[in-house]
Amino acid sequence: MMKETAAMEFAPHSNEQVRKIAGARLRAIRKSRNLTQQEVADRAGLSRLTVSSIERGNDVNLDSFLAVLRTLDLLDALALTIPEPPLSPIAELSARSRRRNAAHKPTDHWAWGDER
Repeated sequence: MMKETAAMEFAPHSNEQVRKIAGARLRAIRKSRNLTQQEVADRAGLSRLTVSSIERGNDVNLDSFLAVLRTLDLLDALALTIPEPPLSPIAELSARSRRRNAAHKPTDHWAWGDER
């Protein structure tokens, strides 16, 4: 059995090991909130067996996994693990150019003879 820590890196582990660790963490969170598997299942729109499978680290449907995360208010934490891709240098230059051009556009169209 592998030792689990809060800051554990998943990269050196197999997918099966990562599922087992994630499942154990979800079980611990569920229990810390005094929820039964059936309560989580009902709120997530899943069967109790699916919640049990997730907690045991079985290979489950991604939508089911996301439904459990959402039910336990953990879905936003997923955003931290999948960051926005960095802007490419060309896209960054293009965005800068658009901002610069927008800053130099006159708001009033003045023409000779409009001074009256």
